[in-house]
Amino acid sequence: MRISRPMPHISMPTNGSALSSLAKHLPNDLDSFADGVRKAGKQVGRTGKRLGEIASDIQQAGETTERVGKLLSK
Repeated sequence: MRISRPMPHISMPTNGSALSSLAKHLPNDLDSFADGVRKAGKQVGRTGKRLGEIASDIQQAGETTERVGKLLSK
């Protein structure tokens, strides 16, 4: 898998700022990945239904990561 854009250098989080920096970039990458899984699912038919569910789970994980990052940055 290739990341759509380079990730910023992230050091070990000490005050949550590094994690919030990651959260700004990660959901978009997960959305792109989820879209790719969804498209692959459409191409393979019945197995694609399961791939679509996986893509949905990935997207939800990205949204959760974004919320956690926002909470930690406060």
